[in-house]
Amino acid sequence: MRQTITLRRMVESRKTVIAPGAYDAFSAMLVEKAGFDAIYVGSFATEAALLGKPDLALMGKVERLWIARNIVKAVNIPVIADAEEGFGNALGVIETVRDFEAAGAAAIHLDDERIPSRCPMLSGLPYTPLLSVDEMCGKIEAAVHTHATGLEVALHPPLRDDEHAQIRPLQLEPIEVGDVQRQFGLEQPHQHQVRQVRGHDHHAADH
Repeated sequence: MRQTITLRRMVESRKTVIAPGAYDAFSAMLVEKAGFDAIYVGSFATEAALLGKPDLALMGKVERLWIARNIVKAVNIPVIADAEEGFGNALGVIETVRDFEAAGAAAIHLDDERIPSRCPMLSGLPYTPLLSVDEMCGKIEAAVHTHATGLEVALHPPLRDDEHAQIRPLQLEPIEVGDVQRQFGLEQPHQHQVRQVRGHDHHAADH
């Protein structure tokens, strides 16, 4: 069974999917061996491990794909990948979705910030401005109508806490189509294919 299906069943069962971060194939194998549901390939950990740098959009799509592909080949649980802001505009999102599908990711998430973005957890830096509703809806439309294998697409709003080091656990929940559907005419069958990432009140480290 494809990992996209496995992850979707977890989400639709309303189960909280615990996906610790991994930055290479070996760390991903340790996550799987520990019995977790899925693996998260995020920007914070991968930039630190590969470049020894903070999460300041210094890593391109090629490097993130390379890491994600190696992790997918090494484990047998779903891999959720950070696709940043889609690595470009709506046209860039189309290629990004195709690339991460080809790499075997079960899901990606898209940020709604302008490029280049900065990790909101890094203290002393101003927040990255958000995209307009129209521009973000265009990216969502591009992602939803591009994927062919059931890849889950999640929206990842930035965590705007006063304490940047505090990170809330995230849970994937179905998006209420409503206004978004009216923006670009999504049909009913697509409702389960786009998900929203919601923050919880409890604090924990996820990197």
